[in-house]
Amino acid sequence: MGSMVEFGCGCGIFTLAVAGIVFGTLYALDMEPEMVRVVQGKWRDAGVENIRSSVRDFEADGIGLADNTMDFALLFIMSG
Repeated sequence: MGSMVEFGCGCGIFTLAVAGIVFGTLYALDMEPEMVRVVQGKWRDAGVENIRSSVRDFEADGIGLADNTMDFALLFIMSG
């Protein structure tokens, strides 16, 4: 699997598992700074090197990645 963008990574429930099957880079985006800090801590503690996480309101500002650079996208919405 090539590069992937994860929309709304939250606390990283899927991030580390998905990073293990991505040969390229996994871009984990979330609009909540605290969630991005949590996910960064998880991938750094695990020694995973193919994740780039950032605060991004992709609905308002787009994803911030060049067109046609992602092979896959992940979006999982949890509702209460």
